[in-house]
Amino acid sequence: MAILQWVPDLDTGISEIDVQHRRIVDYINRVNELRATHDRKGLEEVIAEMVDYTMSHFAFEEELMQNAGYMFTGPHKRVHEIFTRKVAEMQARFEVVKMWSKSCTACCRAGCSTTSATRTTATSRP
Repeated sequence: MAILQWVPDLDTGISEIDVQHRRIVDYINRVNELRATHDRKGLEEVIAEMVDYTMSHFAFEEELMQNAGYMFTGPHKRVHEIFTRKVAEMQARFEVVKMWSKSCTACCRAGCSTTSATRTTATSRP
């Protein structure tokens, strides 16, 4: 289920920017959908695509605003910086979870059967 819905009020009137904004909304919704699944590889891919696309969009939009003499370019750029920071934090958390998952899986494969046997033996003694 989409957490963000595009509504006409979000249109800027600049078709290329609106297309890009809709695509970013689609990425956000896709990340949200994948978080509810066990498709970690898919989530990793979508996050990476979203980061790449968003950074490209921000550079394009900021140049457009600068060239147009838009008076709120500075504050809008700060909004981009906040979004970028939040996405980077999400990406870092995902990497930590991925590393933990890999190390835990490797550890369990190597030692859980031994640990389970030890626990069984220890608890089955009179």
